[in-house]
Amino acid sequence: MKEMGYSMKYLKYSLGIFAFEITLSTLGVNADTINIVNVKIPILSRAYTNAQIKETNSTQYIKKTSCTDDLTGDGRVIIAAVKNYSHLNTQYENSTPVEASPNTNVAMPKSNKSGNVTLFLQSKKNLPTTATFNGIWTID
Repeated sequence: MKEMGYSMKYLKYSLGIFAFEITLSTLGVNADTINIVNVKIPILSRAYTNAQIKETNSTQYIKKTSCTDDLTGDGRVIIAAVKNYSHLNTQYENSTPVEASPNTNVAMPKSNKSGNVTLFLQSKKNLPTTATFNGIWTID
């Protein structure tokens, strides 16, 4: 009989923890992630512009998974920034550029204005060869 009491107690605790975990999972994080795969970074410090536009003024992150020079295969340092276009005042506002670090989310300063945002990527050095970038753009 004692064994039955312990089993029921264990079952109640297990169900309670399970219900708590379900509650936490429904609260979740509402982040959008955009995988950037095999994007060509132009030559001579020209910027790549992501065609996807999101409506937000929240914090955004860039994570570089890889970026290599297309001719030599050497690693390439990439600078990322966000351009925000507000419909209300029809002005562009660029975030401060940040260096995209390997396998680390780097926060890009957010705008005080809500509007459409797009991602810009460019090589830190002014080089005559293209590069291939892979990474993740996260919008909280």
